[in-house]
Amino acid sequence: MRERVTRGNNEGIKLVKSITLGTTAGIISSIMLLILIAYLFSKKGSLPQAIIEPLVIVIAGIGAFIGGYISARISKKNGMMCGMLCGFIMFVILFIAGLIAVRDSITMITVIRFLLMLLTGAIGGIIGVNKIKAIK
Repeated sequence: MRERVTRGNNEGIKLVKSITLGTTAGIISSIMLLILIAYLFSKKGSLPQAIIEPLVIVIAGIGAFIGGYISARISKKNGMMCGMLCGFIMFVILFIAGLIAVRDSITMITVIRFLLMLLTGAIGGIIGVNKIKAIK
């Protein structure tokens, strides 16, 4: 009886660990991409205002994909769930940061960002859990 409790507890801890590491990796990769894009645009000169929001949404989606992928690779199962949770947690962090920094409100862009981050996180998780290890 104790083995089941311990095994279930270890699986829960492993799931939390994988989602935490995946979310952290997704956030770090998003920040790095934003810094790279900012650097490239500072070298180019001016940037059309209309391109900033779609670019930020795409970068958030890429970060959620990376987070979901890493989370699923660590967890080795439940890739879709791990990826969606990473995307959801990343969205919440991004949304709260937007509320604090620029008093951002809920708009259609917010809903699109939310759905994109859930979708790309889930896709990253599915790919991550189904990735075949290379033969050594």
